[in-house]
Amino acid sequence: MENFNNFLFWWSVVSTVFGVLFLIANVAQLVAYIKEKSLILKEKEIHKGQVKVWQHHAQGVQMGLFILTQGKYSTVDDLREAVKGLQQSAQSLYISLNEERLFTDQEIKDKQLQKEKETQEMLAGLKTTN
Repeated sequence: MENFNNFLFWWSVVSTVFGVLFLIANVAQLVAYIKEKSLILKEKEIHKGQVKVWQHHAQGVQMGLFILTQGKYSTVDDLREAVKGLQQSAQSLYISLNEERLFTDQEIKDKQLQKEKETQEMLAGLKTTN
């Protein structure tokens, strides 16, 4: 009988330890889930913001094309400059959509830093030649 009571005592100790470990694991999973859910909500908000920017770009291209069709330009040069402006807006929209679809945030940051570095080097080269 003594062995049986001893066995039950140790069984309750081991099961209590396992219960506490599982409780800690469940709490850790809950915390991770809450953090992940928060991150997903933030990403959705960022994506909503990006979609709004894309809509503004598209609306700008649409309005520019609408103005072009009104025939308010007097010379070919005026028309050429208007088309250049529209092309820049369309190119910006294309790049933004392309980056969202094909690149990670880190790749975009690295690319931007590289462009800034190249611009600084180009400006430094222009200053030395002048």
